[in-house]
Amino acid sequence: MNNLRHSLAVFCTLALLPARGSADEESVRSAVMEHYQAFAAKNHEVLGRNFAPGYTIFSSSGGLLREGFDQGRMKSGFKAGLTFDFKPRHIEVQLFDNMAVVTGYLDARISMKKQRSRRHTLRLSSVWVKQEAGWHLVHEHLSRLVLRTGSPPARQSETAVQQEKQGIDFESWLLTFADILF
Repeated sequence: MNNLRHSLAVFCTLALLPARGSADEESVRSAVMEHYQAFAAKNHEVLGRNFAPGYTIFSSSGGLLREGFDQGRMKSGFKAGLTFDFKPRHIEVQLFDNMAVVTGYLDARISMKKQRSRRHTLRLSSVWVKQEAGWHLVHEHLSRLVLRTGSPPARQSETAVQQEKQGIDFESWLLTFADILF
């Protein structure tokens, strides 16, 4: 009889846990994908709708916490030739009532018209809140993935040699320029 009660208690507990792959989890994943696709599509209007009031970011170029999203500046950046190519990878979603914590990686390429660019990987953590119109981004933290190996991948070391010859850190310049638009 005790085994039956124990089994029933475990079953009821498991039934109450949120199911992995739930509708809310999938809607968060869709919102995340739409958000980063809007950058590639240069769709400042969709981007403007994705950010919750009070949005904040710790950007990948470092620095202090930044507040808000300036849709007009982003539109101007797009017109000036700024392009973003973000590919979310290994996205995990944790749900808490009307909030979601998203973690993963972004394969990112940020470039300006007629300038060279470089793909790099960013670590991503973000907080999304569910409101009447869907999921909105409240906060994100982006940081460059740094591998602790003896030698970096060939493409990174080749780019570093080119940058040293030219005396510029082009990636930092692009990331800083992109941050100005937020």
